[in-house]
Amino acid sequence: MFPTVLGRDTMESDSEHPARGEPFWSNQCGSHPLSVAARARNRADLDLIDACLPDPEVDVNHHAARLSIRTGLGRGQCLALCDIGLLLQQLPALRQVIERTLSFSLPHLRAISTGVAGLNPEQLHAAEPHLVALLTPTRPNQAVIGVRRLSRLIGDLVAEYDDRARNDGTERAPKSEGVSLADAGDGAHSFVTAVLERDRATELLAAIAGIRNLEISRGNECTQAEALMKLVRGSSTAEIVINVYRDASGGPAWIDGAGWLSEVATEEWIRRATHIRISSDSTVEGYRPSESQAARVRGRDGTCRFPGCDVPAHKCDLDHIQPYNHDHPELGGPTDTQNLHCLCRRHHNLKTHEGWNIDRHPDGTEVWTSRDGDSATSVPTGPLKNVGKQTFSKRATRKIKTIRQRHMDWLLSFCEPVVKHFELTEADEKRIESLTDEELDAEIDRYLEGMEGKDLLDGD
Repeated sequence: MFPTVLGRDTMESDSEHPARGEPFWSNQCGSHPLSVAARARNRADLDLIDACLPDPEVDVNHHAARLSIRTGLGRGQCLALCDIGLLLQQLPALRQVIERTLSFSLPHLRAISTGVAGLNPEQLHAAEPHLVALLTPTRPNQAVIGVRRLSRLIGDLVAEYDDRARNDGTERAPKSEGVSLADAGDGAHSFVTAVLERDRATELLAAIAGIRNLEISRGNECTQAEALMKLVRGSSTAEIVINVYRDASGGPAWIDGAGWLSEVATEEWIRRATHIRISSDSTVEGYRPSESQAARVRGRDGTCRFPGCDVPAHKCDLDHIQPYNHDHPELGGPTDTQNLHCLCRRHHNLKTHEGWNIDRHPDGTEVWTSRDGDSATSVPTGPLKNVGKQTFSKRATRKIKTIRQRHMDWLLSFCEPVVKHFELTEADEKRIESLTDEELDAEIDRYLEGMEGKDLLDGD
């Protein structure tokens, strides 16, 4: 017997309307026929999932066969519905946000179910708040997260619990890097396959692109394959710039095209760095952005800024939000990082030729509106998206670290160089984050008062 699904008089009763100014997904509210139809479809999919929900002890093949007959769907599709239903039964908070917004399609739900399938029950429940956060908007009228991006983010989340459990379609890293050769089967070509860490692969492609662009600038025709051979033979070289983004206080680094790096890779790239740039907003004369502006914008945006598009920033054009006035530059459209954003070629053309309007806010949020009145909100996703912002917990931690480090530097100036340096323990940091500003200032005063009158060279 299949579960009974209660009928619903109106779909609007299921999709809550947020209060004015509250964040919501772009398809969550409004009476546009397409949004209404999309939410109705998502509601119907949830009803079908509920109807297909199996008893955990029922025979899989028997249940799948019955579902297939009743729904007309294939066995794999029926089992996917069962997997989603069982997951939502285990994670009620996740079910609640999905049912409340009705913003997520069946492919979204399949991406979630598939992505977390490798977690054990304890890990799954620990991950639930993070899954809910991924499905929760941060801005009014925010574009719904794309299925591919959601899948990758879930893969990253799952890997934090167990890298072996990652099941988002990302190929697991081989035991080692390598290069292999295979016949293409046409008697004239071969496949050369290189397995590299993401950052090293990004570096290789940048070198190939650099040589190709150099040859083209000299008036020579040059394919990517020819550029690769010139690189191998050493017959051509080109200077390339790879921007590595890292918070001044430490932590993992990020490379456009490779994403967040491991601790080992981060330290390797930091050692190789030849220039350090403090990223900031800037304006230049003329139409073409400077190299530092391009680095700033790509690091801030992370992807194409059209709502819902996840094309990586390094594959995007830099576009003037307010068009540059070539005849009278002083009249508008400045080449300023606040007036630049990343757009893939498709959405660059869409903005240019189809009349989309963009309202940009100081926090980097963009509201896109078509000439037909459709609108959605896009938020930056790169490592520089929060540059210039500081939470009180970060402020407290940095404040006490700075004062203590200053004291240690002064102390060590009287001594022979030592290897050991003072570091806050995890317990210290948690306690500091819980302090109010007044409590923190009082603790710093007590710490400094305790140092007065002490002989700092007596070994105490």
